[in-house]
Amino acid sequence: MVAVATIETSEELTWLFELFGTSQSPTTIEYLVRPSADEVRLLLPISPPPAAAAALRRVHSDRTWSQRLQTVGGRAAGRLGLLGRAPGQVVRLPAFELVEHLARTLGEPELLAAVTLGVRRRNRKPVLQLLRPDGRVVGFAKVGWSPLTTELVANEHRILAMLPGQLPPSVIAPSVLAVEHWRDLTVTVTSELRPPPLARGSAPGIGHIVSAIAAARPGPDCGVARSATLTEGIELGLGDVVDIDRLVNRHDGVVLSTGLWHGDFTPWNLVGAGRSVMIWDWEFAALDRPVGFDALHHLFEFHRRSPGGTNERALEATMLGARNALNAVDPDLTPTRRRAIVDLYLCELAGRERRLSNQRWSGGDLATLDGAVTTLLQRRLQ
Repeated sequence: MVAVATIETSEELTWLFELFGTSQSPTTIEYLVRPSADEVRLLLPISPPPAAAAALRRVHSDRTWSQRLQTVGGRAAGRLGLLGRAPGQVVRLPAFELVEHLARTLGEPELLAAVTLGVRRRNRKPVLQLLRPDGRVVGFAKVGWSPLTTELVANEHRILAMLPGQLPPSVIAPSVLAVEHWRDLTVTVTSELRPPPLARGSAPGIGHIVSAIAAARPGPDCGVARSATLTEGIELGLGDVVDIDRLVNRHDGVVLSTGLWHGDFTPWNLVGAGRSVMIWDWEFAALDRPVGFDALHHLFEFHRRSPGGTNERALEATMLGARNALNAVDPDLTPTRRRAIVDLYLCELAGRERRLSNQRWSGGDLATLDGAVTTLLQRRLQ
């Protein structure tokens, strides 16, 4: 039975409608809300069936075969008009005014949207999968609604605008379709990356991918004291939690190669497709970072999200695996350069923690790792 919900019945739905606005048209849309209207992580249109099936297309490299097969089964249910029977809560809601605005911008008068909010975390932002009624995905819209998320959405647009023609054919990033400043929101619409439904990591090795990303926007060779990680981190107050002078003295004379880093190079942000790899979510990307940061971050997040993983355990596992991870990027790295890259990577994480502080949501699985990072850095600099 369909629950006829008002916006006020759910704090999270109320927040979404405050951001997106309520359409003045009498049209209402039936959604499957998962896991429930009180804890919105996914908002999936139930009809028409082709759009419902397309809304369930979620593919990335950290998913198991069982999860992938469940997705295929869910898409089949969507095509048969049975999505409303899936786990979750079925609600009927007014249309979003923002979706109507994007429909006009993109020239798609019948545009629908599936909304992903994900877990409550500090950089939480709505992501709209924009759909035609026939199931074709028009693109994905990220919505910057706070100073932090607006900065991240704008940064992703800036980075993606640099990449066309710079990446090798084996590394594929989305293209920017539109950038909108609507009311108090910043919205970037990017193209869909669509691998085969059961795609799974027959992609180039991690070291090759990291090198290719860095080479897309190569930076200058530089010493630790002039690294962008430190100069930008100091502006964020990194010196309050890291002994910058000791760090610089420890690595005096070390010169590092720099370039672009993705910034969130994790298994759930990429998928192998044949001999290529598709990579999305470039919002934390930055220029002039030591080549190898992405390899360390991939290792760190892999351990962090593993069963029983904690910030402390993941950092220690990253320290143990850093040599192999960095050698896969550059087999000619000396031990002194490797150590400098690792220390600067930890500074990058500490600086990011400064950016992520004092946001609307905190705690949970993605709670701050500031204490773990700074404790490890202090130990390494003794």
